Amino acid sequence: MNNTNLSKISQMSTTRLPLDHFVSGALASTIATLVLESNKNSQLSNIDVKKLLKNGAIAGIAAASAIYAANSIAKGKYLEAGFGLVAGVSGALLIEKTLK
Repeated sequence: MNNTNLSKISQMSTTRLPLDHFVSGALASTIATLVLESNKNSQLSNIDVKKLLKNGAIAGIAAASAIYAANSIAKGKYLEAGFGLVAGVSGALLIEKTLK
């Protein structure tokens, strides 16, 4: 890792990209939802696709906004971090209300 990506806070970097973590969060949520639903119902064909999409989108937004906020904190931009968290919560609530 080159020194331009190192934070003033030890063991933190700014090399994480929010979109990468959106995809990771969405995939992790989809996997977790599939596992939890398969425990309830042995037939995966009965799993609600809308629930998978909703959980994936919310987890993706949560992961991306958390990484954005963490990058901002690592740079010492605390107000930016707060805005990132507010945007993440707002996005997650919007998806929750939209995909009922």
